[in-house]
Amino acid sequence: MAYPQETFVQTKLTPGSLIYRRREAVAAKTLPYQLKVLKKTGRYDAFKLKWLPQYDEPPIVWPIPKHLFW
Repeated sequence: MAYPQETFVQTKLTPGSLIYRRREAVAAKTLPYQLKVLKKTGRYDAFKLKWLPQYDEPPIVWPIPKHLFW
């Protein structure tokens, strides 16, 4: 039995445990920093999934189309 529970909703982390402290650190520092970098570099806007005119340009190397950073 590799996974005794069907979902991780049942998982409880004990305050003070290594994984609990790690999760708190990631929530407080890592995720806000990653969001800041995504916005700063323009990658966050890719989540808006807007079509851009340059996507209609013919491929430089046929049949490979321009890569859509979605």
